[in-house]
Amino acid sequence: MKYLLLLIPALALFSCADEKGDAGGGPPPVRSVQSDYIVAKLDTFRNEVITTAEVLPYESVTLRAPVSGTVLNIYFEEGATVREGDLLIRLDDRAWKAQMEGLRVEYGSIEKELERYQRLLELDGASQQQVENATARLATLKAQMEQLRVNIELANIRAPFGGQVGLRNFSLGSYMNQGEEITTLAQIDKLKVNFNLPERYRPDISNGDVVSLRVEGDTFPASVYAIDPIIDVNSRTLQARAILEKPEKSVMPGVFAETILPTQVLENAIVLPSQVVVPEIEAQTVYVVSNGTAQRRVVTISGRTSDMVLITEGVQPGDTVITTGLMSVKDGSPVSLQQNLTR
Repeated sequence: MKYLLLLIPALALFSCADEKGDAGGGPPPVRSVQSDYIVAKLDTFRNEVITTAEVLPYESVTLRAPVSGTVLNIYFEEGATVREGDLLIRLDDRAWKAQMEGLRVEYGSIEKELERYQRLLELDGASQQQVENATARLATLKAQMEQLRVNIELANIRAPFGGQVGLRNFSLGSYMNQGEEITTLAQIDKLKVNFNLPERYRPDISNGDVVSLRVEGDTFPASVYAIDPIIDVNSRTLQARAILEKPEKSVMPGVFAETILPTQVLENAIVLPSQVVVPEIEAQTVYVVSNGTAQRRVVTISGRTSDMVLITEGVQPGDTVITTGLMSVKDGSPVSLQQNLTR
């Protein structure tokens, strides 16, 4: 009897709790997914390939002493701009010039002697041997004079093309050995741009194409003018070269740069951010909002860049496509639209 009295209040409490549950009735309300969105529209799709570029002077050379000698004159300032043919330094050429003067005098004397022998030969006053000997001596002197002329010319080092000279590590009066470095010379009023492409992009590039050179966030147009006819068998890449006319001061030879080559350009295309796509096992899907409800759409992707996708089926211009909250949304879910990310 004692246990029965304790059980009656417990049953009464359970009965009241059950009645309250029945009074609430039905499943809990479904929460709407809060999501940012983008409105699909027709745009231009540009697929690109980005590669590291090597920026080089259009022409460059390390000037070296072609002959040995003491530096008599220095005609350039370090870092200055010079023109083609400008005299840069003069090595000691005085001994060669003195020898040249002596040979010229001797040449003139033998030349007159030869003329005299030729006149006497007509009068039988000289032999043919004398004429031939004088002619041979003139030829020998002429060769010696030519050698001296070359040495004198080599001792006066000139700029082979216009450009900017570098630094020097010698002074007036220094003795330079043959082959010793004088300075560098670089033509930088235009630049060469070397870059490599994977072999599959060979059909997408040809001479005359314009690529973008990106340096520290800025881009500059460069025109392709040469393509290597041989694909590297180790890297399976193709080397191309472009020219950058009148570069900005920020673009210097050796600077880190990238080239951007457009490989596909399509007008009037549906282009959306890549994050709107939900990959599934057998399909690529997006979620479109209509009347506040999410609709699952299977799409066909025909191209992509680093952050955008080209959609050719499944989305139409004007469709509202969800960009966030994709892990929570399902087909038929109510959606509360937040920020419009349409550009």
